[in-house]
Amino acid sequence: MVWNQGLNAQEQTDRDRIHRMFVEYRESVFRTAYAILRDREEALDVVQDTFVKAMKKIRKLQDGPVLRGWLVKVARNLSIDRYRRRKWDGGTVDEEMNGRMPEKDREMSMDMKEMIRQAFPSLPRRQQEVFALRYYEDMTFAEIATAMSVSEGTVKTLHHRAIGTMRKLAVRKWGLS
Repeated sequence: MVWNQGLNAQEQTDRDRIHRMFVEYRESVFRTAYAILRDREEALDVVQDTFVKAMKKIRKLQDGPVLRGWLVKVARNLSIDRYRRRKWDGGTVDEEMNGRMPEKDREMSMDMKEMIRQAFPSLPRRQQEVFALRYYEDMTFAEIATAMSVSEGTVKTLHHRAIGTMRKLAVRKWGLS
């Protein structure tokens, strides 16, 4: 039996659109969820839940950057809900990029990732979110503001404070400047 058999034209259009959305934005949604949850399986559950919500609102959603922002916002909110239901274990920093770096840079990157991994949990929750969306998801301040439902100025302030806090911790703990 064909999966789309019996669908009217509008339903088929909706299915095609949700499929395109999934293909285009699933990685962004996953990275957002993973940055907050630090658990692959839970992040995958959030991806599924995010696209289920999108499917329910498919006819009201606009394409483009607004759609990406909405999906990331939904994933963020679902991830925060999951996060609040369990104690966060701190996770590990993804080391996928290290295989493509020279050895010296790889060692420095590992040290930096370790510092970030250790300092990240000590940041206030909103600073963690901004830092994760900025550096792991590569979102602009404007996109983060949309996803978090705050002003761009608030995002910039949270980002600045997160960097400052991490810098202070690095100086204190590792003597770096």
